Parts: sequence; structure tokens; C-alpha cells
Amino acid sequence: MKKDFWGALTTKVIGWTGSTAGILTANALMIVWIIYGYFEHYSESSQMILNTVTSIITFIMLFLIQKGQNKADKATQLKLDEIIFALDTGNNKRLGIERLTEEELDRIKEEYNLDEDLEDEDLKKDLKEEKVKPNL
Repeated sequence: MKKDFWGALTTKVIGWTGSTAGILTANALMIVWIIYGYFEHYSESSQMILNTVTSIITFIMLFLIQKGQNKADKATQLKLDEIIFALDTGNNKRLGIERLTEEELDRIKEEYNLDEDLEDEDLKKDLKEEKVKPNL
């Protein structure tokens, strides 16, 4: 398997920034900036430095978080596809459904008619107890 340097780096950075150490580091940096600003009398240059650094970090983190979210979504979708594929009663036509447009997904939802069917309290109870499966 080919090593993905940027993927591995992204995973490590996202993991670290969401950890206690990452949060404590961010808080420590803010305290340092507050102390520095106090001694510099919150000069225009210190404000500009903070704004620039904050903007750069925010811009980079936006893409890092999105990459991490895309990876998590892909893994979840693959797990769901595997479950559908493994079930005898599953509808294999739904594998890869995440690539459809919103309109196509709405049409499929209408096929299930779950919104109207679930208004019946007895059906809700049966579904909850898994006595009846929705019409797949």
C-alpha cells in the first residue's frame, strides 16, 4: 500500500487539534498573546499579527476538518454498503446511493412512503419492536 504523506499528516493534525493537548496549547497561546498585548499596549502591529495568524490557521483548519470529515463519511458509507450487501433482505440497488442528486434521493424517499406510514402509531410501535420492516 502506498504511503500517503499528506493524508497521514492531516489525520495526525486533526487528531492533535481535537485532543486535550491541542486545546490546552490553543488556550496557552491566547494567554501569551493577551500578556504580550498588554505589554505592547495592544498596538496596531500586534493586532495585525494576531489577525493574520488567526486567518491563516482558520483557513488551513477549514480544509483539514473537511478532509477528515470526508474520510469519516466515506468509511461510514462503506460500512453501510457492506451491511446492505451482507443482508439477504437488503436492496443492493441502494449501494452507492450517496452519489445521487438531491432530487433522485427525494424520489427514492417517496418510494418508501415512510412519512405517511409512520403516522400510524401501531406501525411505529411495530417498527420499533422490529416486527414489521418498511417496504423496501
